[in-house]
Amino acid sequence: MSHLFKKNIFFSKKNIYVILFLIFCLVIFLFLKKTLNIYSLNNIKYQLPSIKYEKIIKTIDIKKPLTLIQAEDFIKQNKNINGIFISFFLAKQYVLNNQLKKAITTLDNSLKYAQEENLKNLLLLKIATIKIEQHDYQHAINILNKIKDHSWDNIIKNYKGDIFKQLHNNKKAKQEWENSQEIEESNIIKKIIQIKINNA
Repeated sequence: MSHLFKKNIFFSKKNIYVILFLIFCLVIFLFLKKTLNIYSLNNIKYQLPSIKYEKIIKTIDIKKPLTLIQAEDFIKQNKNINGIFISFFLAKQYVLNNQLKKAITTLDNSLKYAQEENLKNLLLLKIATIKIEQHDYQHAINILNKIKDHSWDNIIKNYKGDIFKQLHNNKKAKQEWENSQEIEESNIIKKIIQIKINNA
């Protein structure tokens, strides 16, 4: 009787261990399943904008208004680096087709939500170049002055030199170009600036 009782206890303990083991396996399985689902959803979340981004780039055609609307919608829905790059590409198409106001509007909209400082500076620089094309020189200078990061000074001073040249202020243009050349690291750009200085 005692032996049978011990045997039953042994089996009951064994059953408990089996049940615990099965519960443990079930917990691990559910955890892994949830993790894999989250991983898959994150992959979809980050891959889809990238795939759509590439598709938008390939299909933008200034002669096909629907592609422009799709690009603008993408920019509105993706307030991130993908949306900003699309805005650069879309603005370029507008500029090539002399639709400068639309190009500025596109870049201005992206500037409102750009977080990274260098992206903001790129947007400001592009807007300034379009303002120069519009012969809106004072506005272009005001935009360039918004770039506070001194690592951009070589580019800003070069642009300002171009603006003052257009305003027939050769002395000021030469001064800006010389300041740009002094801090410019690229030898090729230094040579280009030197040509500007020589012709000032």
